[in-house]
Amino acid sequence: MTRISIGAAVVLALCGLVAVLAKSAWLPVDADRPQPPSADDANRWEWVAAGPGVNVYISRRTYSQHAGLASVWVDRRFSGNLANVARSVLELRQFDCQRRISRQEFRADRYRSAAGIELTTVLQQRTDWTAAQPGTTAERVLSAACRQLWHRDHTAPVS
Repeated sequence: MTRISIGAAVVLALCGLVAVLAKSAWLPVDADRPQPPSADDANRWEWVAAGPGVNVYISRRTYSQHAGLASVWVDRRFSGNLANVARSVLELRQFDCQRRISRQEFRADRYRSAAGIELTTVLQQRTDWTAAQPGTTAERVLSAACRQLWHRDHTAPVS
């Protein structure tokens, strides 16, 4: 019991210290990268999968540069930790719908304490293409992103 209390206090203190020192925005602005929808706007996110301690959402808007390629924001929201620190991993992922592979374009790990203190770590590094294994969360995310791309490309605009 004491270890949990001490651990929670240490996590909160570190989050507060880093937040004060960093004073950075949630995501750095990049004109070449689409900005994610607000995590608080439920109408802009679609739940696609769940795993142990995590729910996975994708943005309802699909960005594409080329035929068969879809880029969407993926938000993995973790829960159930003892320190009561919410964790979210936000990624801009690119999906090759024909080859059934994906890669990360951008990633931000966000931690928020119950006291409202936030800490964000940003990784702006493109990863290699990886295949989504059948039956995994990654496959469900890929299928949802490609379904959005197909629906967008095959729905006639309303006049």
